[in-house]
Amino acid sequence: MLDLVFLRITMFFTGTTPGKRSVHMMGISTEPVVFIEGLNVDLCVVRRMDAPRYIQWLNDAETASFLNAHLPVTIEKELEFMDGMLKADPTKDIMLGIWHRENGELIGNIGLHNIHPRDHHGMMGIFIGNKDLWGMGYGREAMIMLLRYAFETLNLHKVWLSHWDHNERGHRAYVAVGYKEIGRFRSHRFVAGQWRDEVLMDILREEFFAIHGE
Repeated sequence: MLDLVFLRITMFFTGTTPGKRSVHMMGISTEPVVFIEGLNVDLCVVRRMDAPRYIQWLNDAETASFLNAHLPVTIEKELEFMDGMLKADPTKDIMLGIWHRENGELIGNIGLHNIHPRDHHGMMGIFIGNKDLWGMGYGREAMIMLLRYAFETLNLHKVWLSHWDHNERGHRAYVAVGYKEIGRFRSHRFVAGQWRDEVLMDILREEFFAIHGE
């Protein structure tokens, strides 16, 4: 409850709408902090004030069917999750918001998780929550940006991900970036009355640079 009161107070005094870029009326910026700048999207530090936008996406049945989400997500649960990620060791877990540069909106989320400093690999997770922007290449650009950071800055050797087999649009995007399918867990999740395979994919450092350049 206090978090919701704080959110409403923040919106009142700053004129800020969750998921939107804006500037405080007294000159204090509430712009999201850009971590990696791109051509069409920026990867920005996650803000607690954007939790309402995330729960709109996570409670959408179609969007949730592509994620590991099948239960209602409350604002309290989302804030608890975000707080955990914000407090996490950044050498092991990184979560960033995907912001559309032209319209200044938060459109999704991307992260690197379970980063292993000894074995130099990690897991990528991504989703575009704004369904009006699906299939327009923004997720692909965000993945390329974060993969370049993973390989050039974090010195990772491999990044892997998984997705449910009915996410055909996502699969095409992963392949376009350079991911390769390496296996499946068959009939691994029950989604909308059907058993779905979990598709495993990865990309190696040298494969990424062969496609996208040094």
